[in-house]
Amino acid sequence: MYPIETVGNTKFLWYQMLSDEFLVQASSAGSRSVLPKINQKELSALKVSVTSDKDEETEIVRILDNFFAKETEAKEKVEIALDVIETMKKSILAKAFQGELGTNNPEDESAEELLKYTLT
Repeated sequence: MYPIETVGNTKFLWYQMLSDEFLVQASSAGSRSVLPKINQKELSALKVSVTSDKDEETEIVRILDNFFAKETEAKEKVEIALDVIETMKKSILAKAFQGELGTNNPEDESAEELLKYTLT
């Protein structure tokens, strides 16, 4: 682990270092093949895109922070929806095995009669 200092926006640099472009550079800079490692000299030689406009860096960070916050929120909502679906499946199966599933129309055939059609 190496300390990294910047005079610019630290979070902007962090996002740069999370980019695919930086990853490719870092992966190809290391000289070890078994356990990838990059030394401080190799790390210092890597290029990152920077801008002289600090307001632009701040806006990029704001946009990325907002994007990742929405991504996290979406993942949480999907997990909740999947849990609800799983609970519904279990409830439906439980009712089916207890013979409690039916239709609202009393003229519909029973599940037993419908099964007879599919089994013959």
